[in-house]
Amino acid sequence: MLDRMIRWVRLARTRVLASFLPNRIPIHAWLLFGVNCFLALHLMRAEGRWLCPDLPGDSQDYDSLAFNLCAGRGFGHSWSDPVWRRPYVECNTDGRFNDILKRSGSYQPTAYRPPAFPAMLAGVYYCFGRSFLWGRLANVILGALAIVIAAHLGKRYAGWMGWWMVALLGTTDRALRVYSTLYLTEPLAVFMVALFALVYLRLYENYSPKWAVWTGVLLGLLLLVRPFFIVFYLVIPSCFVFVAGRLGPLGSRRPWVLAGILCGVAVATPLPWLVRNCVVLQAFEPLGTQSGPTLTKAYHDEALSSQGYCAEGAMNQVWSQFLDAHQEIRQQLPTLTGPQLEKFKSVVGKQAAIHWVKGHLHTLPTLFLQRVRDHWSRYFKRSERLQLLVLLLAVASLWHKSNRSIVLALWSLPLASTLMVMLTFESPDYATPRFHLPLHLIVYVLAAIGLREVVVRLFPRKAALVSA
Repeated sequence: MLDRMIRWVRLARTRVLASFLPNRIPIHAWLLFGVNCFLALHLMRAEGRWLCPDLPGDSQDYDSLAFNLCAGRGFGHSWSDPVWRRPYVECNTDGRFNDILKRSGSYQPTAYRPPAFPAMLAGVYYCFGRSFLWGRLANVILGALAIVIAAHLGKRYAGWMGWWMVALLGTTDRALRVYSTLYLTEPLAVFMVALFALVYLRLYENYSPKWAVWTGVLLGLLLLVRPFFIVFYLVIPSCFVFVAGRLGPLGSRRPWVLAGILCGVAVATPLPWLVRNCVVLQAFEPLGTQSGPTLTKAYHDEALSSQGYCAEGAMNQVWSQFLDAHQEIRQQLPTLTGPQLEKFKSVVGKQAAIHWVKGHLHTLPTLFLQRVRDHWSRYFKRSERLQLLVLLLAVASLWHKSNRSIVLALWSLPLASTLMVMLTFESPDYATPRFHLPLHLIVYVLAAIGLREVVVRLFPRKAALVSA
C-alpha cells in the first residue's frame, strides 16, 4: 500500500501537473487545506459518519459500482453478493437499509450512473480496502483542495484581499462542508469545476493550443463526473470564441482554431466511455440511461404545477401507462436484462418528455423562469443579506476592465449551470441546489474580483494595497 502511495506522489510531481501547479505550495495554502479538512472531519465525527454507509439513496449505487470495479467484474451491480451486503446488514439495526437489502441479482452491467466517482472510489478500495471512512476522507480532501484552488484564483485576480475573501466564504460554506462528508459526486464535481476554472482561465491568459488541449481534457472529464455537464460543451467554446474574438489579441480565425482543438479533445476524452454505453445498451445512448427518467421528471404536468421542481413519481406513472398500452412488452419484462430494461425505460421516458413538450410549448418559458428563479433564490443557505451582498459583488466584477475576458470566462460557468437546471430540474428536497453547488466557489471568486473593483473605484489611493 505504501509503494502505491509513493508512486502516486511521484506521478503528481511529473511535468504534466507542473504545467499549472507552482513549484512550491505556500504555507497559507497548506493551512487553508488543513483547516477545511479538520472542519469536515469534525462534522463527520459529530454526525457519526465514520464507518457505516450513508442513508439510502444514490450512495449505495456508487458503492456497488466501485465494489464491482475493484473486484474486476466491470461497471455494474451484483446486489446479491454477500461481501457487498455485509456492511449494510451490520449497520441495519434500526431497519434503515431494509429497502437496499431487498435488492437482489447477480452481476449486471449498467449505464445509468457516470463513471468518474465510482472509479475514484474503486481506486480508494484498491489501496486501502473497502472502507467508508477512507471513501469519505477522499471526498474531504477533494473539497478542501477545491477551496484552496478557488482561493488561489481569488489571489491571482484580486490580490490578498481576494484570497482572504474566497477562503473565508468557502470555509464557512456549510453546504460545501456537509456534502464533502457524503458518498456522493458533489465533492468530486466541486473539485473538478475548480480545477477546470484554473486551466480554463490560463487559456484566456495565453491563447495557446497547449491550454486548449488541457481545457478540453478537463471538460471531457467533467462529462464523466456528471452527464449534465454536456451543457458546458455548448457554452464554454461559444464563450471563448466570442470573448477571444472581441477582447483577445487574436485574429478572426485563431479563436475558432483553438475552440476546435478544445472541442475535439473534449469529445475524444470521454469517447471510450460513450462507446462503451452504446455497446452495452446496443443502442445509441452515449450518455447512458439517466437522461430518460430525468427528462420525464423535468417535463411533466406535476413539474409545471410545482414551481418547476422535478416530478418524483412521473417516471413510474409514464412507465405504467406504457406497459398498459403495450402488453407484449409487459410479458417480455422477466426476460429483459439490467441494461436492456434500463434502455427501455430511458427510451420511453424521452418519448414521453418529447410528447409533453410538443403539447405545452406555450408553457415552456414559464417553466424555465420558475426553475431559474427558484434555483438562484436557494443558491446559498445563508442569511439573505449576505447572499445579496455576494451576488451584488459578483455582478460588480463586470465593472472590471483590465481583465474583462477573465471575468466573462468565469461568468460563463454559472451561466452554463443555470442553463443546465433550466433544461432539467432541481429537487425540492435540497435546501442548497446540488447542481449549482460546484459553482459556489466560482461565484466567490467573482465576488472577490467585484469587491476589489469597488474598492479601487471608490478609493483610488488604496488600489496598490488591494492589488498586492
